[in-house]
Amino acid sequence: MAMSGNPNSLSREILRWLQSLDLAYSIKNVKRDFANGFLIAEIFSRYFRQGIQMHSYDNGTAIRVKKDNWSQLLKFFRKSNLDIIDPNAVTQIIHCEDGSVATFLVAIYKLLTQREVQPVVKRPPLTKTAQYMRHTGSKVIKDTLRTGDFSEHPDERTTAVALNQVLDDHESTLQHDKAMDPNRFSSISLSGSKAPNVSKTMEASKGETPQITVEQIQVKQSNRNIAHLRAAQDPGASSYANNAPASNSSPLQPQDHQQEALHESVTSSFKPTASRGSRGGAGVAEMLDGIVSAEYESFLVFAGELVGGNAKAVNASDDIFENVCRAAEDVAFAAMEGNAASFPYLCNSFSPLLKELVEPSVTAKSVFKSAANAFSLIGESMKAIDPEQTATLFFATTLPKLAPLLSAQPTKRGALCECFYSFIECTVPAHIAAVKKLQTVLDDVPAFVHALTALVFLEDESLFQDAASGADLLDLYLYYSLIGLSQTSPSIR
Repeated sequence: MAMSGNPNSLSREILRWLQSLDLAYSIKNVKRDFANGFLIAEIFSRYFRQGIQMHSYDNGTAIRVKKDNWSQLLKFFRKSNLDIIDPNAVTQIIHCEDGSVATFLVAIYKLLTQREVQPVVKRPPLTKTAQYMRHTGSKVIKDTLRTGDFSEHPDERTTAVALNQVLDDHESTLQHDKAMDPNRFSSISLSGSKAPNVSKTMEASKGETPQITVEQIQVKQSNRNIAHLRAAQDPGASSYANNAPASNSSPLQPQDHQQEALHESVTSSFKPTASRGSRGGAGVAEMLDGIVSAEYESFLVFAGELVGGNAKAVNASDDIFENVCRAAEDVAFAAMEGNAASFPYLCNSFSPLLKELVEPSVTAKSVFKSAANAFSLIGESMKAIDPEQTATLFFATTLPKLAPLLSAQPTKRGALCECFYSFIECTVPAHIAAVKKLQTVLDDVPAFVHALTALVFLEDESLFQDAASGADLLDLYLYYSLIGLSQTSPSIR
């Protein structure tokens, strides 16, 4: 159903339906975009996958292409017993007649969705249409010649007779309007001179001119230079914040020998036979092993059985992770003050838990949440000791392990984002740098945009209080929101 005022407009109900179909081309001009039948075929292909083959249709603008597409559609309608359009209406759609496409879309909406279109209540006009806004005789002739009947059958005699009839109808309409409201046409005589009552009408229309008060405003000068503005719009324009290492490279590519040794010390899976007394992370290992020593040989043994679904490990998980939370500060000090492998050992103990603990059952979901909460609490404790070093270790060791999880396991993104921000200092520069670092590592735009919807709710409202720095963080979220709106997926948008 066309909306009031424009026969080619569509109601919001039909527009939402068309957007939900995720068509190949966006709708900009209704009567032109649907004229060749390509989008009509794509709509029916969503409901009749076997009856419509899109490779048979061409998205061209030539009359030959339009007729070929509609010929295939009419065959499909007859074969499927869908009596929704006749050849005459197809001709009107092909030649972009006003209201033809809107009427047909209402018909197929009712057919395919089994719903009625809500009628649009048209407001009555406040005043009568001005004479200069009405169609003239030449306008009526031009609109008539553009219709499909005259374009398909350009017979001169038939055209002349039809145009004479159209002009007669137009003249009859004008005479009827003059008879119904003679005062409306009394301001100008047939000779073109002004009638005597024109000046009176103009004088009568004059009234008191309302007084308009203009309030003065004060323009606030911005202290942000062009570099800050570009940094707020381009996520790659600014380097790492002042309280984080200045680097635009991926954390998977170490920049010095110390980071390279740090990466080599990180294992990719559980290794219960790891050396507990060796130099590599002995402090962290002893603390974690001491928590589970009553029932298990080591924390890694417990984690391996927990991932394997051992009932004993699942039942003991709540108490063990609660004890980890109580010892979070001690574990954080051991991870910060130990050697280069201390924090990687901690990461290697929890990242497989976050990866392997699935969420198909209520039990598994609660175990995963407990592990994520314990790891987040350790991150908060480390951040309180040295936020800069904590962010450096997290970006180099843990973020590369969390990125694949954020991409492949959308149900865990909320908890993983909490772990992510627990290792980042709660300041605007640190959060901006962290979001940009996440975008660099996470090579998946839909997953990154979805992760931002979780991070934005983790932001502290106090960060937006400062006019300058809060605006930078807000600009960053708005920038990535525009990227999300440009995606083809309706759920992402």
